Amino acid sequence: MKKNQFIYKTMGAIMIAAAMVLGSSTAFAQVKIGTNPTTIDATKNLEVEASTAGRKVSVDKTTGQVTIADGTQGNRKILTSDANGGASWQPRKITSTNIFEQGTGVGVFLPVSTTGYCNSINCATSLNLTGTFTTTESVNDVVIEVSGSYSVSNNTQPVTWAYWVSITGPGGYNSVKGPLFATESGTVCSSGLINFKNVLKNLAVGSYNVSVYAGPWKNPSAASWLGIGAYSNPGVCGDLTKSSVIISVSE
Repeated sequence: MKKNQFIYKTMGAIMIAAAMVLGSSTAFAQVKIGTNPTTIDATKNLEVEASTAGRKVSVDKTTGQVTIADGTQGNRKILTSDANGGASWQPRKITSTNIFEQGTGVGVFLPVSTTGYCNSINCATSLNLTGTFTTTESVNDVVIEVSGSYSVSNNTQPVTWAYWVSITGPGGYNSVKGPLFATESGTVCSSGLINFKNVLKNLAVGSYNVSVYAGPWKNPSAASWLGIGAYSNPGVCGDLTKSSVIISVSE
């Protein structure tokens, strides 16, 4: 009889201990620290919640994914640290670059003129140099670079011309950059390089078109020609090397 009582007591103690262990495991399967410590999202194993509503660090029960919501989180952001080790979500900038080659080369007539002969894009000549770009984020940087070469023929003194860049986009966006001046000091037949940039910031999300123009500004000598992607004097001066517009979008 005493043996049976001992066995019953032992088994009872084991069952109670097992229940305590299982109960403890169930109770502590989820951990919550911070505001409302007794309330935790059913899908989470761990939540550390700040006093500001919605700001917390949590671990998903099924996937193990860690979520850090501190008010700086957002789509396509990356977690970075300041000098003191404080973490925050910051925009991740990715740069995409496209190069657009000039179509048919263009000759621009440079008549004898005083300063300011063509003072707007309206009297300039399209260089058949166009490109497109798209922005997908409201915070962005756009760099439009024009690169190539030119030739000038028949001038007896330095001549000056101007470039303009037209950018059109969503919502009636229409921006003209320029004039940007270039002067050729060589005479009769000479050439040089084209290289200039325009920078735009925080354009509205959408698709944009870019066109490059050139027009005469000052020519105190004889009537001359400017060739861009074309001979300024066929067979005598210039070449057919096409210019390019290079568009980089960082966002």
